[in-house]
Amino acid sequence: MKEDNPFLNYPRWRHWYEECNKIKALLQTIYKSETGETEDGTFHIRQRGGSKYSYDFAVRITNADRTRRTFIPLEYKHQSSLGVLPQFYQVGNVSKPFFALPYHEYYYINGLPKVNKVIGVDIKLDPNDKDIYAKLIGKSVWSKKDWEKMRREGLSMCAPINEQLRIIRENYEEKGDKYKEQQKVVTQTIKDYFKQMEQNNGITLDLINQVEEAIFIKQKPRDHNNEPKDKVYLLCEYTDGDLHWKTDQYDANDFVLVKEPSQVVVENERLLFPTESGQHISLRLRWQNVSGLCNPSWQFDVKTNKPVKTSVARRTTVSKHSTKSTVGRCPKGTRRNRNTGNCEPHNKSSKV
Repeated sequence: MKEDNPFLNYPRWRHWYEECNKIKALLQTIYKSETGETEDGTFHIRQRGGSKYSYDFAVRITNADRTRRTFIPLEYKHQSSLGVLPQFYQVGNVSKPFFALPYHEYYYINGLPKVNKVIGVDIKLDPNDKDIYAKLIGKSVWSKKDWEKMRREGLSMCAPINEQLRIIRENYEEKGDKYKEQQKVVTQTIKDYFKQMEQNNGITLDLINQVEEAIFIKQKPRDHNNEPKDKVYLLCEYTDGDLHWKTDQYDANDFVLVKEPSQVVVENERLLFPTESGQHISLRLRWQNVSGLCNPSWQFDVKTNKPVKTSVARRTTVSKHSTKSTVGRCPKGTRRNRNTGNCEPHNKSSKV
């Protein structure tokens, strides 16, 4: 869109036109840095996303004679920094079990009987039906029709499994003490599973390589030269009535795992893999759709170099175009300094 476009006479169009120009300026800086060009290039942007792509937009910027170009796999996050993202990648346990004994099979045999005892039901599950169970719970997206069918006739031809899923769903919908107890039981099955994997020498070099490969496929999509390219995150924070944009990336070595199984840490419901950057990749196992019911998944995150049980901020490499952001709550009239972490007096005249 050009500056003289009549649509820009409308405030809403003008507002988003100006916001887009801020984003384009950030991306042009990346293009110039990667190509050595001094003039802005020509944009070519396609929306991606979905299950096929691990980023939201494919941005390609070329120079005037099309002899130089850069590919930017861009992912949008409505957050102030990478340090506050809950995860950078997630994949289902059914499709990516990592261990020889998948967690969903362990839960089918060892967890569901304990859950049923808490709820107060006795359902006889056949071990031979575990594949039917895995296929049903492995879906990542559940619609309202799915839940209704689960309540009425069931999702399969296997009556015990249909009854099992219906009972757990009903227990969840009641929101009572039994569901709270169910959550505790399910959480304990994850902890017990990891302990068993550790005791049975399941934490191996092959596991480390599998985890690293899964990360590389998602975090390093290939460019026009078939070379892996680190994703760029477009971060947006709304503060003081304005949108603040910046681009950011994880350190490339955050995703290179140390090839030493003895250094992998088992911590409650997650595994911590040390990286070449001195950080840890946290691989947390959790249920996405109701605890103990559907879609157990691996949640990938970057943690600081010391394994701890509380949530901490990750190290990030901030773009020089980054704007001030607020993480957590500060007293009225102050803002948090992202470099020091302290709340400092806020001068509104300095707003960008």
